[in-house]
Amino acid sequence: MSTQVALDTLKAETSLKSLNAVISSTKNAWKSQEVALKSTGEYLKAAEVRYKGLGDSIKAQESKIDSLRDKQKGLDVTTKDGAASYLKYQKDIDAATTQLKSLESQQTRAKTSLEYQKSGLASLQTEYKQITTISSSYVERLKAEGKQQEANKAQMTGYKDSISNLNKQLSAQEKELERVATASGKDSSAYKTQVTRVNETATALAKTKTSMTELDSAMKKANPSVFTRIKTAISGTNKEAEKTPSLFKKIVAGGLVTNAISNGFSTLTSSLKSTITSGLELDEAGEKINDTCKNMGKNANDIQILGDQMGYLRAQTGASGTEINTMQKSVDSFTHGVTEKKRPLFPQA
Repeated sequence: MSTQVALDTLKAETSLKSLNAVISSTKNAWKSQEVALKSTGEYLKAAEVRYKGLGDSIKAQESKIDSLRDKQKGLDVTTKDGAASYLKYQKDIDAATTQLKSLESQQTRAKTSLEYQKSGLASLQTEYKQITTISSSYVERLKAEGKQQEANKAQMTGYKDSISNLNKQLSAQEKELERVATASGKDSSAYKTQVTRVNETATALAKTKTSMTELDSAMKKANPSVFTRIKTAISGTNKEAEKTPSLFKKIVAGGLVTNAISNGFSTLTSSLKSTITSGLELDEAGEKINDTCKNMGKNANDIQILGDQMGYLRAQTGASGTEINTMQKSVDSFTHGVTEKKRPLFPQA
């Protein structure tokens, strides 16, 4: 190898080393910044730094390839040494070109990641993972402590939070799908990937809603409400209750619900039967006096007032329906049917 060729080769190697050093320092700079931003939770800024950093690395790599090609062009390939150097440069150019393609692919992915961060999906997915992880661990803890009811409530809260998050995710995923369709076309792999993400999110949302519905049903069966218990108790006396259309109203007005809550439900059914029996008796007595009043020529308003008076007397005295009927007719006879119609004869306190 001649002295000139040797000098040219040395300069080329020195220049190549400098280029490699620039490429390496550029890569290290943006990577360290990316790591620092991720460590503080600034994922959007980290994605921006990565995308821009890869762009700088691509430029440096392109400069390296251009330099290698320039060096290659100046060689005398008619000589043995020149031909050998040409092949060596070509090998370096091929390797550098492969690295360039890799950097370009990384930047394409970095762009997708950056757009994902900007859409808010990345943060929503991170939040979703936190919700499910924390909820699951807390529910398991409560179960281990034997607090099944509290565990169910915690699970229900977890489902509600997850559904809220998944609804937001689905909305963002659909917007991202529209953006990808415009940017890449519906035949692109990016669009197909996004369609899959939309379907996966919608599926997760539907499954969570189903799980919440099933849990809610199980909780209601395990711990029925006061009125559900009353309804169950009433069903045991259904045949008698059919005779009393306003049974439930009488039960509530009579304080049976309050008593059941205070004293438990063990005596509810017997209390219901008692209420039904007395209610039927009063109803039958009321029907009798209604017929009597009609025959006496009283109008509907008079009959209603008399009915109210019967109810009041029954509640205050404990007398039977028949006894109240007789008493009411006696009073009406005594007053010659001119009792004041604007209020009951026996006003309620």
